[in-house]
Amino acid sequence: MTKNITISSLFCAASLTSYLLFAQTDAAKNNNIIYLHEQKAKHRSPESLFEALTARGNVIIIFYADWCNPCKRSAPIVDQLAEILTNFKLVKVNAEMHKKLYFYYTEKHGMKGIPSFLFFKDGKLIEVYSKGPKTVEEWTDHINNLYGTHF
Repeated sequence: MTKNITISSLFCAASLTSYLLFAQTDAAKNNNIIYLHEQKAKHRSPESLFEALTARGNVIIIFYADWCNPCKRSAPIVDQLAEILTNFKLVKVNAEMHKKLYFYYTEKHGMKGIPSFLFFKDGKLIEVYSKGPKTVEEWTDHINNLYGTHF
């Protein structure tokens, strides 16, 4: 009985932690962050939805996992970027839930671990970033250089 209660307690604590860290904050709800697993689009698969989301415009894909500490630390930075990058679409993809997409980009495009940021312009992948963390200022400089924009 104690073992079941302990396991239940751990599960509840892990679920609550994941919710608090990755649930859409009020800021995230009002900006351009899309969570792939929440989409109820007319697509046969997450892959076709992913393709449709990246087909037009400036898109940044962020692969993450609920258990990943660097992902948790980058979440507030991504929220801040979403408020700044109003002409960009940011798509968060849970690597655990979308393993096929995750492994495709790992194998075909050299993505190394999570969090990873993939930069698309009108359907074309222009960069994969799987290096260390950046501040909001460093990200805006990086994105300005990559897309030729100014924020």
